[in-house]
Amino acid sequence: MVNPTGADDTKPGAQPCRLVNTYIHITLYTYFSAFRLLRRAKTTGLWSLPVFDHQVTIQSPALRRAQLGAVNGSGREASQYPRNRFTAPPLQQRKYCTAAALDLARPQPFRADRLQCLMLVMLVEFSDMAKPAAQLQCVANFRDVGQSVNDFLGQKRVREGFIFRSARPDDASAKDKLRIKNEFGIKTIIDLRTKTELIKQAEKAQAETSSNAFSSWFSSRPSLPRIDGINYEEIRITGRPFERHLFSQLSWWSFFKVIFLFIFGYRIEAVRLIATEVMLQRGLLGLGIDTIDHSGSEICQALGLYTSSSTLPVLVHCTQGKDRTGLICILILMILDIPLGAIEHDYFLTDPALEAERHERLAEIRQIGLTDDWAVTAPELVIGVQKHLDVEYGGLEAYLDDIGFGEIQRAQLRELLLY
Repeated sequence: MVNPTGADDTKPGAQPCRLVNTYIHITLYTYFSAFRLLRRAKTTGLWSLPVFDHQVTIQSPALRRAQLGAVNGSGREASQYPRNRFTAPPLQQRKYCTAAALDLARPQPFRADRLQCLMLVMLVEFSDMAKPAAQLQCVANFRDVGQSVNDFLGQKRVREGFIFRSARPDDASAKDKLRIKNEFGIKTIIDLRTKTELIKQAEKAQAETSSNAFSSWFSSRPSLPRIDGINYEEIRITGRPFERHLFSQLSWWSFFKVIFLFIFGYRIEAVRLIATEVMLQRGLLGLGIDTIDHSGSEICQALGLYTSSSTLPVLVHCTQGKDRTGLICILILMILDIPLGAIEHDYFLTDPALEAERHERLAEIRQIGLTDDWAVTAPELVIGVQKHLDVEYGGLEAYLDDIGFGEIQRAQLRELLLY
């Protein structure tokens, strides 16, 4: 008996050969699909297929709420959440997603559950990506907050194309700058970095572009590149009141040492001393709470830029676009009465979005004396901020009244940023 391909199935070994050929084809497709998943994760910040012992969680916009045994960003079981509040697995699990997918292709006895996993790979690859995530070539952690929240909720709540966030855009390519100004229509860029960060980054940019070290020595104070036609607002969200609070936590000897270092231009050394003696003890959540308590004026100034059509759309950033940027976005979404699960989802997207620059970020963090866990998001930040506002101020509205962001401004913000 001869099959349509011309191979004689009656010959000894014919059936095993066909099974081997089928398995090879599926294996090759798995490698190809896993490679595409890895490339997508690197470019979009979305891990599409976490696989843990053949229990699959699909993390694509079309299938985001398919719960198949993963754990949410706060470390609680996914079964405790409704489907529309399911958040991404933590980075420690997400980072092995594609490696687990590749493991499917290792030579093992062919089983039905392996075939099901391969079919899920194909399902993710050919699922309908309704709207590609906003991304830039040379600016990390860039995204449309409205789009990420709406994708998570499965409905249009926050106006898309108005609230953008990113890491520092200093290295934006010419194409990135055109997209920021023309495609995304961004009118205002809020820079939340400290003076030390701005000086350090400007000196780095000058060193990379200057061809004559002697002439650069006598050049004027370095400045960061800007995009013509866009309004830049430098808001030091960790400004003078916040710094005074940190200084108050130092011993007298360390306090005078920090003052001495700042006076003589050793800013990095001064920051390292503050980081090791104060910031490490406070943690990311503690610093977020300190920012809320001691940077009310700066927070009010930043929020005010979201209350006028003349300043929107807005791109807000700090260095990594993680903590200070995250705090501003958290407060905006809380004002818009967005569910905490969706707020956490947008906040946790930062981890995969910064994975490509992890080594550089770790070097910067270690330089100022912080530990590696400062390079990732704090799982308890969103819940911790809400609890602090409730306990210390009697709720979000009372806090906003206290810092001068009143009901009229909140109504203007909601009118502009909600559908």
